[in-house]
Amino acid sequence: MKKIVFAFLLMTAMVQGQSFRYDKLFLEAGIGLGIPLSKLSPSGARNESISKRHFQGALRYMLNENIGLLGSLNYDYFINNLNERNEQKLVGLELVYNIGKTLELYGDSDNFTMLLHGGLNAGAMSSKYNDRDYIGAVVFGIKPVWAFNDKVSFFADATYKSIMEQDVYYNGKNTTYPNPGKFSSSQFALTFGIIASLGNNRTNADFFHIR
Repeated sequence: MKKIVFAFLLMTAMVQGQSFRYDKLFLEAGIGLGIPLSKLSPSGARNESISKRHFQGALRYMLNENIGLLGSLNYDYFINNLNERNEQKLVGLELVYNIGKTLELYGDSDNFTMLLHGGLNAGAMSSKYNDRDYIGAVVFGIKPVWAFNDKVSFFADATYKSIMEQDVYYNGKNTTYPNPGKFSSSQFALTFGIIASLGNNRTNADFFHIR
């Protein structure tokens, strides 16, 4: 985790030292909900597992006005109505595409765009039955963005996650109960948050040639 944070800070310093017509580096932070769509418990009972403690932080670098890379840290704390719990931490690397600019979804507005993103996550789940279950995920999502001004924007993100190599159900129980073996599951994450562009320019890559 410390190495990832250090890499983010190093990338920020390198980009800040370069000159562009628009800001290319963004810091993103948001909260929301994490909702399992399958494999909630060994019995298949739903028990309403949900993560009301869903946090996401990300650093995004746009290679140009349309395409960029996003590194993210994600946290979910799943709990159901029986007080059964499961904690999930993921690190991700994704490709970002500004489809709002390409399709001119902003219309007559100069403060709206939409980003598509997708890639890979890796991390672990943990519960009282399993200290650390290493998992991977394929993720893709859509992120509408509204600009408050040239530096700060609001986003609403909807992301689907396909989880692989899972040993722990969302109610926290290990697959050794009742049957051993890894499995796959899926989740949906809804996140609301703020995007801040980092740089000295009067506009940023998300809204360059829009605003």
